[in-house]
Amino acid sequence: MNKKITKIISLAENLIGTPYHYGASTSDQTSFDCSSFIQYIFKTGAEIELPRSAILQAGDEQGQEIDPSQPENFQPGDLLFMRGSQGHYRDEFFNDRPIDIGHVALFIGNDEIIHSAGGEKNKVIKESAKQFYKKINFVKRFII
Repeated sequence: MNKKITKIISLAENLIGTPYHYGASTSDQTSFDCSSFIQYIFKTGAEIELPRSAILQAGDEQGQEIDPSQPENFQPGDLLFMRGSQGHYRDEFFNDRPIDIGHVALFIGNDEIIHSAGGEKNKVIKESAKQFYKKINFVKRFII
């Protein structure tokens, strides 16, 4: 596995349990929302600057789009985007395709993700990605 991906995953694992807070800043690692968590681990672990929101991360010119209907092709380090309870939806980033994105998670392999989850979970967690496979509508690979 690529050293940058290993570092990102290790950093993400070390942040498990960090509280969720919608709109959290990346400069304060005492809490994260889904996109600030991703922004922080990519900047700190791989020196990759990503935009602040999930929709902007998905629409960023960096990275390679991966077919979301084929989870067997997901690789550690891929970002999985899906509709969320909060978020922003802008079709113009995706050649006018109607893609709703309000949440992002880090795929770590073995059908697992790490993400900053709101709601009842309300913290950074590691869990099975399988429950999300039907909800994922966009996947991006930033490290090849």
